[in-house]
Amino acid sequence: MSTRSGVGLLMPDGTIKAIYVHWDGYVSGGVGETLASHYTERSKIEKLVALGDLSSLGAEVDPDPAFPHNWKHPQKNVTVAYHRDRNDPLEPAIDVKDKESFPEVANDCYGADYAYLFEDGRWLVCDLSRSKKPWQWKVLTDVLGVTGWKLNGTPVQVYPEKDGCAAIMNILQGQGKAKK
Repeated sequence: MSTRSGVGLLMPDGTIKAIYVHWDGYVSGGVGETLASHYTERSKIEKLVALGDLSSLGAEVDPDPAFPHNWKHPQKNVTVAYHRDRNDPLEPAIDVKDKESFPEVANDCYGADYAYLFEDGRWLVCDLSRSKKPWQWKVLTDVLGVTGWKLNGTPVQVYPEKDGCAAIMNILQGQGKAKK
């Protein structure tokens, strides 16, 4: 079963260009982490959205032209687009009225569990599978947590939005619990 998502790019006029991603829409280890790690430049995101709907999101938009790339035999870490890589009819990005409308559109049009929006140089996420209306946007990096910290030599991940500053200080001082 797939975890579907909608990926949107906020345009200067306040509208959103949005595409569907079929596989791995979840935040950690899926579309969310890939967007946060590999799609930080607007020009790359514009190129992604221009592909139309996607089967899967990879770290790279374009395949290496020296090697075959298609839906059945994709190159590692390369996005798989329905039109480009499967020869399906192009399903171009849809125009969404505004940021407030996007979660509803992603849910209704795509059956999405998550909506991602690139706005002001950062990614936002809205969990459509667990939260109830009105849906709330959260900064994606806050949801992903902060990695790279160690507690007694063991890597830990903390979540500033969920844990709060006091809890994080306790974790760093060895007085609290952190997700390993």
